[in-house]
Amino acid sequence: KTFPITEVLTIKRGDFHSLTALGAGDNITVSRVTSDNGVVGHYEKPDDASIYPRWAITVSTVGGDAFVQIENFIATDNILICLPAKPLQVTTLFFIAMMLNLQKWRYSYGRQCYKNKFSEVTLPLPVKGNKELDEAYMKSVVENTTYWSVIQEAMK
Repeated sequence: KTFPITEVLTIKRGDFHSLTALGAGDNITVSRVTSDNGVVGHYEKPDDASIYPRWAITVSTVGGDAFVQIENFIATDNILICLPAKPLQVTTLFFIAMMLNLQKWRYSYGRQCYKNKFSEVTLPLPVKGNKELDEAYMKSVVENTTYWSVIQEAMK
């Protein structure tokens, strides 16, 4: 079934722009990079920034790359933070991130993935007969990926 993304996830935008204004710190910091899960380093948290919970999905506004964060983090304003609209299994979040990455061809530096545009994305997700998300199926897909054991280790 195809779901409007806003039915599955609540979308927020990161809190600050410039990394150069921040000192080194303890907070995992996510920005628009396409590698290392979007993590650009560890910085001090700006006063008005939030610390987002692990298992949020982050999406770069520049390239549309989606990552599931495995630790609490802070985020630049080049990031969309996607939190589950209702409780979801961790494996479901990884499946959703995969489905978002299949759509990242839509975005580039000249055609950025801003919150309003991203809010119109639809997600094709497996459902049970009653049209609810089939989290058992998504779990079986995710748990059979090559590096799932690394994520399991992080969950401990």
